[in-house]
Amino acid sequence: MVNHSYQQKKTQRIYLNLRIYKNYQAAMSEPNNPVNMFYSRLKKHPVVAALTLLGSIVIALSAFTNAAKNIVSLVSLETRPSINGQWTSKVSYPWMNRQFTETFYFSGDGADLIGSATFLRHNRAIIEGNVKDTSIQFITLREEIVGPESSRQVKNVYHGRLNGNTITFKLLINGSNVTPQPIEFTAHQLDSAHP
Repeated sequence: MVNHSYQQKKTQRIYLNLRIYKNYQAAMSEPNNPVNMFYSRLKKHPVVAALTLLGSIVIALSAFTNAAKNIVSLVSLETRPSINGQWTSKVSYPWMNRQFTETFYFSGDGADLIGSATFLRHNRAIIEGNVKDTSIQFITLREEIVGPESSRQVKNVYHGRLNGNTITFKLLINGSNVTPQPIEFTAHQLDSAHP
């Protein structure tokens, strides 16, 4: 009894699949099915056919090149220089005729540089930090008092060149009357871990 019902269901499925296949064949052989209508229009308009083919190729190539760029960026051999950690330098400020020990804390991944830098021993947050190959750039901001009740924002712009465990910096101070000349100094890495 069970075997007979199984055979019956199997026969019904085969018959249903056969009917679906025949309906598909009939639809495809009709001249008014959507696929045949599309091909017949393309045959009548070769310029449209060429533009459609060209558009398809452009879309396929752009999808492939984006995918290729993404894959290449995953296996990119560019590595971030080992600058993360604490650095220190003795910096002479010409307008004060004094030398200060300044400290830099660097961290981040890839091209991003975050952390802090001291200026006249006062800690400042790094903004717009960037690392590329051996080039290091970042900015710190501070307020400078110019009168009894007024101040102005001063931007310290640091440009550095990494060489092993030293960074040669040029500090440009924008917005201050103190010094128009860049201040040059060399920072030395103390450790490789961020505190």
